[in-house]
Amino acid sequence: MKLKLQLSLIAMFFITFFINAQNSNQKIAEQWIENHSTELEIQPHHSFKMLFSRKGPSGETLRYYQMLNDVQVYDSELTIHINTIGQISNSASSYDKTIKNINTTPNISDKKAFKIAKNNIKVEGEISFEKKKLFVYNDNGITKLVYQIIIEPRVTPVGSWEVIIDAENGQVISAKDKAYYYNKHQHHKEKEKKKSTSKKKVNGNGFVYLADPLI
Repeated sequence: MKLKLQLSLIAMFFITFFINAQNSNQKIAEQWIENHSTELEIQPHHSFKMLFSRKGPSGETLRYYQMLNDVQVYDSELTIHINTIGQISNSASSYDKTIKNINTTPNISDKKAFKIAKNNIKVEGEISFEKKKLFVYNDNGITKLVYQIIIEPRVTPVGSWEVIIDAENGQVISAKDKAYYYNKHQHHKEKEKKKSTSKKKVNGNGFVYLADPLI
């Protein structure tokens, strides 16, 4: 009984220590964002939300995603790395200051957007993976509310398809296969041209970095 109590107290100590350390790093990162808001040209109607963090041997990486009315802005974030002594060692920004303050209530449902996307790429047979998410999107300088639809058909068309659908009128903005493929014959041609390092494309999933190059 006494041993169980001791183990419970030790576990509670480490959990509390981890939470406090994480909160401390968040405060450091958010203070950095506030201090650099003029330099980054952060607009009054924009905000950031920390939706991802990962600890490693060199510290912790926190990703703050740009938000508009609590909807995430597509492909826009601030990445902040804090080392083991609580100092910011690196940062990266893809923040989009041009995003306008628009209505973020969609006119069509995600189910309808998915159906439009499915018809657009002409899916046949079962689907092995699907994802639907609402984003604020920069369409060549015009701010739009969109659905990002990810479809991976089991049969046709082969690939990992990203279809961007206008959430106001259902228009297809883009449809791209984001999968990578390995072409054996093309690889041999490239190898003959370049005897050094050659590029290979593979069909599969994996991590280029565990978190990112900072760690």
